[in-house]
Parts: sequence; C-alpha cells; structure tokens
Amino acid sequence: MIPSIENLNKEIKNCLYCGNDDQNNTLILQKNPLVKMIKCSICKLAYANQMPNEIFLKNLYDPKIYKSNLTNNSDKTKKLAQKIYNELEFKHKNIKILDYGGGNGELSKQIIELFNKNNINAESLVVDIYNSLKGEKIYFKSVEEFKFDKENFDIVLASAVLEHLPNFINILENLLSKVANNGYFYCRTPWEFELSKLIKFYKIKWPRHLYDIGGDFWVNFFKNKNDFNIVLSETSVTEISKKNTLRYFMAQFLKSISKFEFYLKINKLSLPKWPFVGGWDLIVRKND
Repeated sequence: MIPSIENLNKEIKNCLYCGNDDQNNTLILQKNPLVKMIKCSICKLAYANQMPNEIFLKNLYDPKIYKSNLTNNSDKTKKLAQKIYNELEFKHKNIKILDYGGGNGELSKQIIELFNKNNINAESLVVDIYNSLKGEKIYFKSVEEFKFDKENFDIVLASAVLEHLPNFINILENLLSKVANNGYFYCRTPWEFELSKLIKFYKIKWPRHLYDIGGDFWVNFFKNKNDFNIVLSETSVTEISKKNTLRYFMAQFLKSISKFEFYLKINKLSLPKWPFVGGWDLIVRKND
C-alpha cells in the first residue's frame, strides 16, 4: 500500500528539524508518484520529501488491518527490557513509566517485572491509537487523551514509534518535557538510509517509516539539550529472524563493527562513524 498523488501532502523544501535546504543526499522511496527520502547534511535527520496525508495514515494504521503491534517477540522484548533496565538508577521505590506507542505494553510490562524482582513498585501508562493491553499495573490512554496530560514520568519509552509520526519533532519535544528530574528517556529508531543505498534488497519500510533517525542525528540533537545527558547510544538488537540465515549473519556482522566502534569511543557525544546498522538505541537522563 503506497500513497497516490492525492494522498501526499505538498513537497518539503527544508529540513524539518534544522531548516537546512540542502537536498542533494537522496534515496528513492517510490517512483510513481516520485517520493524521495532526503538526509540533511547538517543535523543528519532523514525525512520523506512528501508526507502521506492524515486520511492515508488513518487507513494504514486501521486496527482491523494493522496487527503488528499486537504481537511481540517475547525473547527479544525481554532482552531489550534488560538492556534498558541495566542503565537505570533510582533512589525511590515507586516508578512511573510512560510507554508511548507501546502497543500491548509488553516492553513496559517486562521492565515492571524487573523492578518488582528488586522490590521496587512500578506501573506504566501506555499511549497508543487503540487499546490492546495485557497485564497488571499497565493503564491505557488514547493519543488524543494524552495531549492534555500534564503528568511527569520516571521513564519515558518510545520504542519503534517516532519514525511513523509526521510531526515527530513536536512529539519528541513533548515526550522529553514529560521526563521527571533524574528520569530517563529511551527510544529505538531505524538507521537504514545508508544501508539501503549500500544494499539494493534492503528497503526502508515506506510508507510506515516517514523518517530515518540514526545515531548521528541523536548526537546532534542532544548537543543542544543541556538538561539531558546521553547514557547509552549504540546499535539496536537484531530484528531479523535466525531462520533467515544469510540476512541474520549479515546484520550481526554489520552491527559488530558499530559495537567495536562504540567500545573504542570515550566521548558519547562524538558522531558514530559506521551507519550500516539498521537501527539505533538511545537512553538519555534528565538532570536534576
């Protein structure tokens, strides 16, 4: 399902974050009508030069059709939850989690279980376009309801969601404003632009992915945020199934180079040099 000319908004002439008008680094997302992804040479955000309109996106994510958020790979979710949990440090015993775009709340559920094992109480608010929750201590609000929410949270999760949102910069800023002092923000985003240019069969998941948001963008973004410190910035876990042997081992090999670079780095605010990773994990902590 790709958007027709009637389903596309007007062409974007400037970077949606920094306003840069350099549009030389491009990747074709679809040919008819032509839609390109443009990577900004300054802030490194990659964005579709025409966004699908609201009607198209509403149909694309119709809960009767779109089921991917209802099923989670339990083992991968557990590993991701443990990865996030290992970076957290709290002095108090009651933790509030916001799981934005969290689907059935599986990730926050796994994190809650890790807290509970250490006698720390935790609960989660899941915000999504429809309610598919499973589990205790997990509550739901629609995206519309959450717009008026003024509560702060110890942990804000945005796993594999920001790239789907046409106005992701505004939503990102809003999510960061929800992080309590000494709290954490976690996100997982795709970093596929360079990989798609390098390997022909590797395609960006257009039109679900409207942005490509790699480690290079995140470093640039948080350089301008004096109230946040980067805790973790590294390649994400491999999403490809082991059953797809060739692609799985190729992904592992490419990610291993990035991991080697990560272990050599002293400054977490230095730009990652290896972009062929597929996805990126970021954790930042808000200063007191």
